[in-house]
Formats: sequence, structure tokens, C-alpha cells
Amino acid sequence: MFRRTITTTLAAIILALCVPALVQGADKGDAVLENIPAADTIFCVRINNLNQTTSNLDQYMMGLGPMPVSTAGLIKGQLGMMFGNPELKGFDVNGSFAAFATAESGQTEPDIYILLPVTDYAQLTDPNFRVSQPDSNGISAVGMGPSGQFFISRIRSFALMSHDYRKLGGMVRSLSGEKVAGLMASLDAAQVEQSSSEPIWAYANMVKISSVYKTQISDGLEEMKKHLADPAMGIQSQIDNFEKVKKQMAAKDPNDPMIAGFDARIELLKTQKAQMQKSPAFMAGLMNAFAGYAKDFIQQSKSVTLSCNPKPAVLNFRVGLDALPATEMAGMLVAEGAAKNNPLLGYTEDGAAMNLVAQINHPAYKKLNAKAIDLMAIMASKDANDPNIVKTKKLLDDLADSIGDFIVCSFKIDPNAKPFFDAKYVLEVKDVNRFNKVNDEFIQLWTGSAFNDLYKSLGMETSFTVKRGVEKYKGVPIDAAKLSMKYTDTNSPEAKALEMMYGSGFEYRWAIVNGLWVCRISGDPNAIYKLIDQAKAGTPAQTCSEMQKAMSIIPDAGSKDAIVTYNYLRLMKAMQAFAPMPFTMPDVPSKSNLVFAAKVDNGSLALDFALPKEHLSEMMVAFQMMMQQQMQTKPGQSNQDTPAGYQRPVTNVCSICGAPATFWCPVRKAWFCDQHAGKVYTPRGGYRTVCP
Repeated sequence: MFRRTITTTLAAIILALCVPALVQGADKGDAVLENIPAADTIFCVRINNLNQTTSNLDQYMMGLGPMPVSTAGLIKGQLGMMFGNPELKGFDVNGSFAAFATAESGQTEPDIYILLPVTDYAQLTDPNFRVSQPDSNGISAVGMGPSGQFFISRIRSFALMSHDYRKLGGMVRSLSGEKVAGLMASLDAAQVEQSSSEPIWAYANMVKISSVYKTQISDGLEEMKKHLADPAMGIQSQIDNFEKVKKQMAAKDPNDPMIAGFDARIELLKTQKAQMQKSPAFMAGLMNAFAGYAKDFIQQSKSVTLSCNPKPAVLNFRVGLDALPATEMAGMLVAEGAAKNNPLLGYTEDGAAMNLVAQINHPAYKKLNAKAIDLMAIMASKDANDPNIVKTKKLLDDLADSIGDFIVCSFKIDPNAKPFFDAKYVLEVKDVNRFNKVNDEFIQLWTGSAFNDLYKSLGMETSFTVKRGVEKYKGVPIDAAKLSMKYTDTNSPEAKALEMMYGSGFEYRWAIVNGLWVCRISGDPNAIYKLIDQAKAGTPAQTCSEMQKAMSIIPDAGSKDAIVTYNYLRLMKAMQAFAPMPFTMPDVPSKSNLVFAAKVDNGSLALDFALPKEHLSEMMVAFQMMMQQQMQTKPGQSNQDTPAGYQRPVTNVCSICGAPATFWCPVRKAWFCDQHAGKVYTPRGGYRTVCP
């Protein structure tokens, strides 16, 4: 049964992946929902206008690969092969296709049905070797093969398909009755409209899923808690796998140079395992909290929807979450007034790895802060009524009342600096005195013992120092702070990674100018001056070009609560310095970004995601260059290049064992001996030395 379910689901997905577009009128859209039962449906996927959608997908994909791809040919070819009908006679390829799953309490696997729009049902059952004539129940067998047959039957202007003959007959009889409510009865007006207007639309009935699969969900959460509370268990599994592969390699060739690389990786994993085992109580508390949040999410959700709209230059997605009325989640997903134009957009920057612009929802902000503090209390093994926890929540509420409506953040990357980023924050402040008072009290709390237990449970030591009025710039007082973090085990991989990323810590500098709190986290202490100059002169009138482009590809961008640009290539440039598996990121110019947006209103959350073709193309070029660099490296050759401005240690001894070293790793910025340097087999033959 499970295999059949997977096969049927894959068939539905094949039809669904490429079938969205503009439906030709509301009647057609209503007909689809009318033929999906509301009572037992837990999930459905709907696809509108196969021809239009595949055309849009083909245009989006054009030029991304070395060979042209025709999604129209793929989908229609598979459908024609299944029915022995290559010309698709009788099918409405401009209509709406759908797949839905039903389940009753105690049913371990759902029943899956597929709706195929038809213009002439009789043409589907014309005598051919793939489709039989309808029997006395009006059901025909479709296809042959190891996965078994499908069965189809007519239901109004559709062919309904299933793997189960008996259940198909029952579903057709049920849908043909007048008392069966269609899926429209479970949807609100916005969801009904979206189901027919979006090219690809999916829906999950969370209430039904939570009810039918209550036991499985509960067991799954308990299993997750058990495994995640002891992450060392997962690490041991990795160690066992590496040991097994190493043993197999040694049996074939005891002198295989790759064995040394496996030894080094195993030792690293053992160190990580030991570190994880130092804080079992912390991990158990953390996983209990996350399991509780997951349970709350499932129990308080009414439905989840997903839509996809392919266009020639961008792929748009939207995830919608509707909360059950009168739940805590519904209370959080409420708008605070109408959306406004963000007056701080001019502080966004081109070339940033990430830009964020947001309108602050003060009630939701307070509730999220309370949730975050509850989580921190669990992580630090603190009681919810601990005085420091209670005071922290009160201070955060006061902070929310002192700030204005808008915030902008910008995050740039410099992989050669420590920290490896330059962050900028601009926040509206409506009550400066209250804002400063809250910050002074919070600093006292932070620099005391309130958060020490949390970081100690993580095996870390922290220090947070604040200096008020360290200097003045054009009459504006500047405050400064430094947050230092280090692991107690300075030789652990985590400690080395932390030092590599952040150096001696974060240095903050901030000021308040014309009702704006401006802050800079940067290795350059003078970077705050530019922000002060901008705030004194008034917000820059021109929004950066990358944010303008981002807002142009998000539907109704002006109504969003938050918009984020995310540049994958720029962030990867930073990750190469401390990634577990070393790599060198090519310098590929990037002028486009992934875009995310969010909006809450009336108990619902809408998350938008846009993937521009331009950015996907930039990522593909970068990965192709990485593959070419790897293939062009000669056997036995190592990349000995040192980053500009970086001085290699004079003493070339292995950073792991102290033996004489022969290989310099530009990524880890360290020497390694032959035993601990990694080896990879190249496509051209032979081995190449790489960073371990």
C-alpha cells in the first residue's frame, strides 16, 4: 500500500509541477473545488492551465542549463504514455488539474485521487491497449506495469483517477450526491480566489491532519526530542559510518592516502561529540521547548496553503498560515493598523548580503519577546518566575513602548575581517528618555549574572562592557559596547570556528540623532560617523537599486510588514572561511537577490518568496566555476595561495599534531602534515591535497 501511495503521489506531482496559470472563468474554478470533498480531505494540489504554465516555466528555465528543457513535452508525454493517447484526445490541457488525499481516523496512509479535466470523456476510453472500456460501474482500468493499474471514472467534466477500484467507486458515488460539500466549504473567500488564480496551489487541512494523525504526530515529537536531546547520538552515527568506509578502503589498499583524511575527520567528530555531552540538561530542555512549540503550532493551525507563480524572469512562492480562532497564535497574527510607507528605505545598501526593512507590530513584538525569554529561561534552567526573567520581560515591554514604527538593517560581508561582517541598524525612537532608561537597566542586567548560566550551559564565557559617551561627533554623543565570547575549551573545533568568525568579539557603536537610533557593528570604529551624517541630513531620499528591484518582484510590496533581500553568493563568500568542508568561492558579480516578505492580519500569516532567474543564474555560474577549478587542478597539486594581506606563520608545523608540515591551507589559514592534510581522488586520475 505504501508503495502504491508513493507511486500515485509522484504521478500527481508530475502533473502538478508544471501546470499553473490563469483560469478561464470562475465556473471552471468552482468545478474543481466541487469535486473535492471537504469532510475528509487532508491535502490537495491544484494546477491551472497546463499549456500556459508550462510555457511560463520553459521561459523561466531557458538558458539556465546547457540543454533546453520542455516541461510541456515532459508532462504531456508522460500523460499520453500512461493513457496510450499521445495526442491527448479528450483531455482539456487548458483546464485545471488536481490531486487530493483523504483519510479517516485510524487510517495510517491516505487515499489519493487525481482529477483530470476532459472535453470528451469517451475519447479517453476509445479502445487501446492502455485503457479498458467502462464496466458496469462506469470504471475503466488504465495502464499496466509493476506498480499496478490505475482506475478512472467520470465525474462531471473530469476523469477521477485512483489506485483503488472500490474506493474510487465510492468516491464517485459520494461526490455525485447532493449532500456532499465541496472543498469550497472549508476555505475562506481569499483561499477560493487564490486556488483558481494562482498557477499552482496547494492546501493542507491542519485540523484534520492533527485529528487523524494525532498519535503519529505525538510519537514523532517524542522521537525527535529523544534524538535531538542527545545530538552526540547522531555524531556517533557519523563516526561509525566513517569507520566503516575507512575499514573498507584499508582492506583494498592499506596505503590509500585518503585514509589519513578519514582519520582526521573522525577525530574532529569525536571532539564535537565530547563537547555536546558536556551539556545534556541544556539540550534536553531546549528540545522539550521546541517540541512544545511544534505541538502548539500543529494544534493551533487551521490550514496551510502554498502557491507558485512561474514567470519568465522570476519564480514567486507564497506560504499562507491560518490560525484557529481564539488561539494564542491567532492573537499574535493581528495587524497593528494599516501598512505605511517605510521612511527609512534610503538606509538600505547595494552590495549587502542582506537588507531588511520592517514596520514594527508592537503587540506582536511584545508577545514574541516573551516567547523568546521563556525559551532562554528553559535553556538556562531558570524558573519562569525567576526575578531576572520577570524583569527582562518587563524591560522588553517598556522598550517596545519606547520605539517607533520602522526599522532598517543592512548586513555586508568582508571575509578577511573579524568579525566578517559590517552591520548597520536604524530604528525610529518615539520616547528617547524612556528608551535610554530601558537600555541602561537592561545593560545592568546583562552585565550581571542574569545570563551567565545560559552561556555556561553552552560551554562559553562571555563579557559585555558598555561605555557611555566615549566621544562626540559633530555634537552627537556616541556610546560603545563590546561583546566577547569564547569557549572554555579553547582547543575545541567550536572555539576555533568562533575565533575565526568573530576574532575578539563584537564592537558596537551607537547614537541617537533626530529621533533615530543608529548603530554600527564593525571592525572600523569610525563607521558610525557616516550614519550620524546621514541622520543629521535627513533620511537618504533614494532607495538602493537592489531594494527597488526586490520590491518590484514581490506582489503588493507596499502592504508588507517586512521585506528582506538575501544574496546567497555574498553570504557564501563569508562561509568559506569557517565551513566544515573547505571550499573556495569564485568572485562572481551579483546584482540580484532572493527576496522574502511577510504580512500578518486577522489571524493569518502570508510569507512571500521570490527567486529571480538572474540570481539563480549567478549561483549556477559560481558552482560551475567551482567545479571547473576542482577539475583543472593537477593531480598531487595543492592550492597554496594565501589571501591578500594575510601573513603565513613562519613555523610550518602541523596545526593538529605539531609534526613538520608540507601543506598550507588558505581556507583554514594553517599548516598540515601529509597525514592530516585531506586527499581527494580527481576525475583525471591521482590524488590532490586539500584542506582537511
